Amino acid sequence: MSSYYYLDDSKSELGYTPVSEDEMHSAILSIAKSHGLNITDKMILDRIQKKESKSKNIKKGTHLYIDGTNLFAGQNELFGPNKYLSFSFLIQEIKKLVPVDSIFFYASYMNQKNRTKLTEDRKKLIAAEALFYREVLKIVSISRACLFLKKNVSKF
Repeated sequence: MSSYYYLDDSKSELGYTPVSEDEMHSAILSIAKSHGLNITDKMILDRIQKKESKSKNIKKGTHLYIDGTNLFAGQNELFGPNKYLSFSFLIQEIKKLVPVDSIFFYASYMNQKNRTKLTEDRKKLIAAEALFYREVLKIVSISRACLFLKKNVSKF
């Protein structure tokens, strides 16, 4: 059974034309030959095997990407500004389930300018956010630098 390639074709109503593997293979060989190149099956096989050996040398691992902004916002929604889940505890629990080679954490934090305009609830939220992110910064197992971007409070 043959697979198909779907080639872009502006003349087709669908915008593409299906081409079988056999048609594709013979068209490529024919085009190469018309340009003075004689591509053999051995050359193709050598190229494929060369790519496979390169991919075997690539170290595979599990990388955990954490969106700190949404993690904090979700915790705030669940627990309010007076409590939050310990980030180090969360990482320990995740590592029990999945071996993690590196952790990438990124987050934005609320801009604290114009504090006079802030409500008490907003001040509590800013304080809780600061405590949460301080704990994140203390964790040594985060293998990449944390990226913190200022976020304007008035957008919330």
